[in-house]
Amino acid sequence: MINPRIFAFIALVGILIGIFYGGQFLFQKPKPYIPPIAEPTPIYIKEYLTVMVTPTPDGHTYFASEYQNGTRLLKRPYSFIRYNALYKQDMKVTTIVYDYRFFEKLHWYNPSSAKYQEQLPDYGYKWCFIFVYVFMDDIIGDDTRMWAFNRSFFAVYNEKTQEMFTNIEYPYQLRYKELEQTPTFDDSQYIQAFKQTRMYSSSSSYSRTAGEYSDEQYYLRGGISNALDGYLLYQVPINTTENDLLVFGNFYSFGFSQWRLTY
Repeated sequence: MINPRIFAFIALVGILIGIFYGGQFLFQKPKPYIPPIAEPTPIYIKEYLTVMVTPTPDGHTYFASEYQNGTRLLKRPYSFIRYNALYKQDMKVTTIVYDYRFFEKLHWYNPSSAKYQEQLPDYGYKWCFIFVYVFMDDIIGDDTRMWAFNRSFFAVYNEKTQEMFTNIEYPYQLRYKELEQTPTFDDSQYIQAFKQTRMYSSSSSYSRTAGEYSDEQYYLRGGISNALDGYLLYQVPINTTENDLLVFGNFYSFGFSQWRLTY
């Protein structure tokens, strides 16, 4: 039989141990709950790109781009590489058709009379201006250049009537009132005829135009500052809309391109 004193002693020790560990449990700071980290679920996206080569009305083949038939929108570039330019390195040449205007009549400034004169198109037609910007990569310290595109390299095509219209060669020193406040592609100046710079001379050879003449640019030099920026002039049927027209660019060995005037 257990001695009552020993039993009481054992019971007292058990109570003290219970108080000690129980107090630790009661006053222990609870640990913050950390939610389990979920495994990421991969999402697979499949995109199908259709590349087509489609014959166009002019008989040439244009490679796929925005309309899957080689047609670019306004302000979209067409670029090609001049390999081993000047036996130094490759150069990129970029052409952008960026704007247009229609007019049923024009007013050109006659310097000799200091007045504007009206200019009408052929009967049943209206005037169509196309704005073109061409530049070549800049190589600092090198006088890299290439021949500048002729105005005849560009044409306007009417998809509805399947007619092709070529550029009109006109006196390029003419200033048209309708375009006098029209900026160039980079907003650096007012637009002039493509490949032309209006200048003044004291020579009597230009007395008829009060010294005003137009200087032809035969070369495209490297750098944005040497870009060719100007308008081309066409006559199109008077009922033609911008939805009907494409601008064709024929760069011969460097390829072909076309631009749509509207989206």
